[in-house]
Parts: sequence; C-alpha cells; structure tokens
Amino acid sequence: MAQQDKFIDLNAYKTKKKIPFNVGIIIFGIIFFYLIVTIILYLTSPHITSYEVREGSILNDYEYTGLAIREEMIVESEGDGYINYYTSEGSKVSAASNVYTLSNEKMEHTEVSGDAAAVELSEGDLNQIVLKTQKFNETFQDEQFHNTYNLRTNIDSVMLGIQNQTRINELDSIIASGNSAGLRLCASPRDGIIIYSVDGLEGITKDTLTSDLLNKTDYQKTELLNNQKITTGSPAYKLVTSEKWSVAIEIDKEFSAELSEMNSVKVRFLKDDEYLWANVSVVSKDDHYYGILSFNNSMVRYAEERYLDLELILEDETGLKIPKTAKVEKEFFLVPEEYVTVGGNSKEAGVIRKKRNGSTEFIKATVYAQKDGKSYIASEELKKGDTLLCEDSNDTMALNEKGTLEGVYNINRGYAVFRQINILAESEEYYIVEENTSYGLTNYDRIALDGKGIKEDEVVFR
Repeated sequence: MAQQDKFIDLNAYKTKKKIPFNVGIIIFGIIFFYLIVTIILYLTSPHITSYEVREGSILNDYEYTGLAIREEMIVESEGDGYINYYTSEGSKVSAASNVYTLSNEKMEHTEVSGDAAAVELSEGDLNQIVLKTQKFNETFQDEQFHNTYNLRTNIDSVMLGIQNQTRINELDSIIASGNSAGLRLCASPRDGIIIYSVDGLEGITKDTLTSDLLNKTDYQKTELLNNQKITTGSPAYKLVTSEKWSVAIEIDKEFSAELSEMNSVKVRFLKDDEYLWANVSVVSKDDHYYGILSFNNSMVRYAEERYLDLELILEDETGLKIPKTAKVEKEFFLVPEEYVTVGGNSKEAGVIRKKRNGSTEFIKATVYAQKDGKSYIASEELKKGDTLLCEDSNDTMALNEKGTLEGVYNINRGYAVFRQINILAESEEYYIVEENTSYGLTNYDRIALDGKGIKEDEVVFR
C-alpha cells in the first residue's frame, strides 16, 4: 500500500501550453509606436510652409515721354516754284549732292498705288516687307496690340521709299532727255540726314529746356511735300548733321538724385521695342529736373520723331526668385581657407583643434561659403577662443573672428539646412538671387517660406 501511495499519476498534471512567437505582432507594434511618435511630433512641432524656388526676373522700369534733341539745320529754298525731292527721307546725303528740284509747273508722277505694271516691287523690297512681317509675328503679344500700328508704319515706310525712288527715276529721265527747261536742281550745303518736316524746335539744347517743351499736347509740325509751291527763303528741308543725339525727360527731385549716381542706363523705345544704352546726366533749372539721355548711334532710326515714348530700365536681373520672408542672417566663424582640411576616412571637411596638453584632434565643420580667402564654418563642437592648427605650416590661430551670411533654409530632406544667397535685385516682395553658386540654391529647391524661428537641422513638417 505504501508503494501505491507513492505512485504519482502523471495524468493528474495538465501540460501547460506555450504561447507561440509571432513576428508579425512585433513588427506591427514597432510600426504602431513609430506612427504614434510621428503624430505627436507633427502635433507639437511648428509647421513650416514651403516655397519652391524657380527661375524668375525682376524688372524695375519707368515710362517717360522724352524730347529728342539733335544737331539740326533748316535749309531754305533757293528760289520760287514747285518743289520735288530728289532724295528719300531718312537718307544720308553728302555735301553738293542734289536734294530737290524747283519747277515753274507741277510735275506729274507715277503713284505706287496706280498701275501695278508701272511700279514693280524689287526682290529687295519684298524681302524688307517679309522680314518686318516675320519679326512682328514672332514677337506679337495680345497685351502689346499697339505694335500692330508699328507694323503698318514700317510697311508704309518701305512703300514710301519705293514711291520716292520712282519720282527720282522720273526726274533722272527728264534731266537725261534734255527736257529740263524751267527745272532747277538744288544741292545740299553739307552732309547729313534728310528730313522733310520742320517744327520750330530745331534749335533746342539742354540749356534751353523748359517744362512746357516736354508737353507734346500742342505740338505741331509742318510736313514738306512734293509738288508744294514754296518761295525763296522758306524751309525746303531739314538736315540732321550729327550721329550724336539725346532725349530729355522731366523727372522729380528724388529720382534726379538716384539718376545722378548712374553713368549709363538701359532704354527701351516703345515705338519699335528696341533697346539702347544711354549716358546719363541731370540738369536742374527753375525748380525742374531733367534727365538727359545721350546716344552715340541709332539717330537715323528716330530722326523723324520729336517726342519718343520710352522706358528707363534700372534693373533687369534674372536668377532664382525667392520671397523676402525667407531670408535670414546667420553668424559663422571665419577662418583662413588653408585651415580647412579633410580628416579621417570619411573625407569630410573640418579643422584641426589643438588641445591644452599639446595634442590635436580633427573637428568636423560645415563650410557654408568662401569669400576673400576665408571660409565661413559652423560646428557645434567649436567655441570661441579655440586654438586651430594649420596642417600645412603648423601655424596656429585663435578662433575669434565671426562673419554673417544672408541665406535661406533649404528643407528638401525634411530638415532645415542653411543655404547662402547672393542678392542681385529686389522688388517689394521678392529677391532675385544668383543661381548655381557654391553652397547656394538651385532651381526647384524647396525652402522655408518664413525663415524666422527656424534652427539648423531642425526637423520640419510641411
């Protein structure tokens, strides 16, 4: 019986079941924990509005109506009679070359608008019209519809030149045939550009400018036409005798001070959308201020115009366009470029710091810019007063000098990285900064729209 009492019934114990190891639950837990942390960080961290950097331009321009000032002389008629011009307007004539004829009777001329067989367009004439039309088509924009009238003027100019040439050919034929009785040839007293209009402003200079002269409201000019009867001493034509010319504009006192500091300025003529560079000077007279834009070429292009609508382009910069709110200033240590070296196997930039015991250590540092032989560096391990060693010469220096850079915070990778900017131009809301600079921005970078309050390496949520 005793042996039976000692007998243990193994069936009386229930085997405990082990809980199987489930990898999926562990992974799910890790992901869940990560999501919770991310949500908490998102809710507690400041939200940064991003801005995508794109190429752009800033154009600061001012529109004016200017008064053209040239070296002009009015040539008077040598006699009485009906005048007919021997040279096309805008042409350059030499001294003693024939300019016009005087006759006792009106002369009959073939008009361009008449029989097509009488006047034919040459290949050169056709090319001129085609080129002017092509240029108009290539540059036309809806908001510049006024350029349509410029096209018409340009084509009319070509046709007028053909008409004048036809008259010249007819005059040549009359003279060559010997039937020139009563026809008097009159030559130019000197060389210059022929203009067939007068307006009474031929003697204007920058010293005789008045505010009223720059108001074209009551401006009138007299056209000098073919077959017009004139008398001795009356205006026959006008000569522009110098390629140098200028345009006067009236400006306010504040702008006169700004313009006085400039040597030259870019000018766009609204008539034909052409650009010229002008030398600048400022004249003040009777509490009025005038900008004098002086040119050394292209006079003949505008020789027939007394008043010209134009734009002064003071800034026309192209680069990367960024909002002004993104700009920040950051302070850096300044060290000579030769103190920056590469250390370790990582080939990362840094400096060599000398310890108190005489040993040295490599300190990783980020180089943000290099200017005038010095590097702008930053490192959390560096502090003011540290002694740096130049690896090449064993010279040492105390880390004391600091400099400030303008820049923005790049957030392409989800954290803030300072990027230097070089400002080329600005408007009320934007900067144009230089593109493709070292340690700078590139097209399509994303930056913090508001750079204030952001720290280097700060994780940002957009």
